[in-house]
Formats: sequence, structure tokens, C-alpha cells
Amino acid sequence: MSVVGLSRECRHKLERLMGLMLDQAMLDDLLVSSDDGGGVYDVNLVTRLVRVFVASEGEADAPSERMWKVGRLVDKYLDEISQDQGLKVSKFLAVAESLPNSARDCYDGVYWVLDIYLEMAYPKTALLKRMANMLIQMSLQNPLTLAHP
Repeated sequence: MSVVGLSRECRHKLERLMGLMLDQAMLDDLLVSSDDGGGVYDVNLVTRLVRVFVASEGEADAPSERMWKVGRLVDKYLDEISQDQGLKVSKFLAVAESLPNSARDCYDGVYWVLDIYLEMAYPKTALLKRMANMLIQMSLQNPLTLAHP
């Protein structure tokens, strides 16, 4: 999404509208090129859109079908961006953590994506501890994650 010529307020309103309809998006809709040189895709935009959507859904006891759709979409997006060697770990985590835990019925896909990302981009960083903690949290919610080969 090119923001050239758009005021900050207009861009904010447009992102809000897009975020509210995120459950209708496809993966290709999220693959917007980055303008800041911080990776291939505009991960900040996607993080903002997900946050708008999550805020609009509120604090429900059980996730809605819309939330699950967005959860699956975000996991597909994570799979796509995990191969971007220029992506900072903080941006990767921002996308992964932008969803509530209830938005995913299974963490197997996230496990694979984290594994790919670690191998491709950051094999030895201090932030590995944070990612490892995230994996532990997921495995506590789904014991089958630990059984992954």
C-alpha cells in the first residue's frame, strides 16, 4: 500500500477499514512491499492491521470464526516472511504475538515457521531466549508440539 500523498489521518482511517475486514483478506493481500529497507514485506503494516482487527473483536471467551480465519491468515503470512533474511527478529515477533492465543487452534504451523526463521535469519542471537520462551508457551498449550520430529 503506497502512502505517497496521503495524510497521516487518511492513512490511519484506511488502515482501520482494512483491519476491520482482515478476515476477508487473502495472503497476497498482505504481501505489500516494504519501503523502509527493513525486509521484503511491510511487516509493520500487517501488525497494525491485525491489532485493529483483534481490538474490534474484543475480549470474547471463545474465539469467533472470524478470529480463527485471521489466525490462519497470519500463520500463512509468518510462513512467507520467515524466509526473509533481512527481517528483524523484533518485527517477526511483533507479527507472531499480535494475535491472542485463542486465535490459533494449533501451533504446529507456528513451530515450523519459527524453525525456518531461526535457521535462515538469526541462528545465534540474544533474542533466541524470547523465541524459545514462546515455543515453550505454545508447547504447554499443545503437548503435541513437543512430539514434532
